[in-house]
Amino acid sequence: MTVNRVLNQLGTLLAGKSLSVTADSLRGDGSLLSRGDLSLILQQDFTSLRAITVNGRALISTAGLLANHSLLQAGDLEVRAANVNNTATGEMRGGRTTVVARDTLTQRGLIDGSQTHIEAGMLDNVGTGRIYGDHLAIKGGAVNNREEGDRAAVIAARQRLDIGASVINNREQALIFSAGGGSDALNIGGTLDANDQATGRASLMLNDSATIESLGGLTLDTRRLLNRNLHFSTLLAQVGGPTTYLYIQPQGDPNRHNADEYRWENWSRAGRYIHKETGAEVRAWTQFEVTQTEFATQITESAPSMIRAGSNMTLRGDELVNDKSQIIAGGILQGDLDRLNNVAAFGEHITRQSGTSQYTYNKWRGGFRRYHQRNWDAKIAYNPADIVETVVLDVSRVVQNASGGGSGYNVGDRQTAQVGGTVGGSVGGSASANGGAGQKQITEVQVKVNGVSAPGTATGGQVSGGNGPVLIKEQAVAKRSGQSPGR
Repeated sequence: MTVNRVLNQLGTLLAGKSLSVTADSLRGDGSLLSRGDLSLILQQDFTSLRAITVNGRALISTAGLLANHSLLQAGDLEVRAANVNNTATGEMRGGRTTVVARDTLTQRGLIDGSQTHIEAGMLDNVGTGRIYGDHLAIKGGAVNNREEGDRAAVIAARQRLDIGASVINNREQALIFSAGGGSDALNIGGTLDANDQATGRASLMLNDSATIESLGGLTLDTRRLLNRNLHFSTLLAQVGGPTTYLYIQPQGDPNRHNADEYRWENWSRAGRYIHKETGAEVRAWTQFEVTQTEFATQITESAPSMIRAGSNMTLRGDELVNDKSQIIAGGILQGDLDRLNNVAAFGEHITRQSGTSQYTYNKWRGGFRRYHQRNWDAKIAYNPADIVETVVLDVSRVVQNASGGGSGYNVGDRQTAQVGGTVGGSVGGSASANGGAGQKQITEVQVKVNGVSAPGTATGGQVSGGNGPVLIKEQAVAKRSGQSPGR
């Protein structure tokens, strides 16, 4: 059917074998159903408000904007437009699902398929956006996977995930995930080859307080990797005291000693200290009465990014930065590790003392009295400089051969429906990503940026790379760096 304009108002276009519509525009909120194939070629913007369900192959194309508020489903689904907006209520599902946007694909709904291919000048997967596939391949100039409100978007594959883009921006607890167990389960590079596999090198990979995880192997090839903690803050808190101490510094001794090391002995009228272990007597000393308080840097907020692989992980790039975040490999961590800068978080432990010091000595009284008396000088203020120790805060971590499980995510089975024998046939079904027993459900990730996110429980051995020396032992720091680099 070739026409200038189609108006489908609350109706249903149903084809037993195939349905082909070529028009300038299609308007209305009716349904399109085909037990065979569907070809819908338009020139103007198209808004889909009701289900389009096809048992065979469906091609839905427009030269303008395609806005989907309902269900687009086919055995083989192909969607093409200048711009695509899959809203929060929109679903695109097929055995093979292809979505191509010449400019921007804005995605707040669901895209799912056995073979899912996404191609866009910019992919903006936002908030409630979920993109799934057994093999999921994404190609774009820029790929954003980010939060909106209290939800963060998900890109997840059941077996293999390939992303080829110039810039990949995963932020604010969004998730890039592969449940595959193979060595090539998750791959990020600069583009896709003819087999929808990542190849080349991306320009920039930003993982900002978000997670990139593969249950199998993981390969990331980018000129610049920034794995950053966007929500890190500390304060100096009192952790000890105030506690009162009495110290003794014998005359001629450069050191102070706790008064508990001595016993007091009545001697003449002056008295004296006797060291409990050595028996040495002390007749003249400086006495310090001190109040001691301890302070330490404490983490008040932290949202470390995570790059995790269940088996081997390969990181290639010119600049690889792990800034107060975590890189954990269940197998070998390899690649350009001589270019990996693990930026630690540093704090202080401060011991502060204040009080008085007072010198005392014994004086011999001769003549008829013939005894020793104790004389005391006036007390003077004692306020020594703080004792400041630099400590490494437990937030930045690079580990290989890590024991312990992953984050527990899994991707549920794909769900589809067929067009029934009547117009009222079953076109239902829903898609979700359900975790198995003990596993987290992936629909979208709820954002939580307040409070402290503790490091993972993985433990492992030292990290070494084929291209560089041993860099980092578990929870140890390779380099001390200043401010994290900007974009």
